[in-house]
Amino acid sequence: AFATAEETAAIRTRYAEGIAWGEMKQLLFEYINDHLKDMRQEYERLLAAPDHVESVLRQGAEKARAMTEPYMAEIRQAVGIRSLAGLS
Repeated sequence: AFATAEETAAIRTRYAEGIAWGEMKQLLFEYINDHLKDMRQEYERLLAAPDHVESVLRQGAEKARAMTEPYMAEIRQAVGIRSLAGLS
């Protein structure tokens, strides 16, 4: 999943040459760690900005609500569910 065909061939060669499991595990760790570096940085950036994340989530919820409210009104009407807002 991570390795290209060339990288896979190089690893097979290393195994054929007798690479130790410990050395291979270290190479794999370094490769995956490097591959995930950008994602880890973005994750850390988002963790450091909870207000921004909350704002984006609220905006998404508002957008979704605006898109679904007309359909939900039709569905409520079709199944006979009245709005509770008018009941007091």
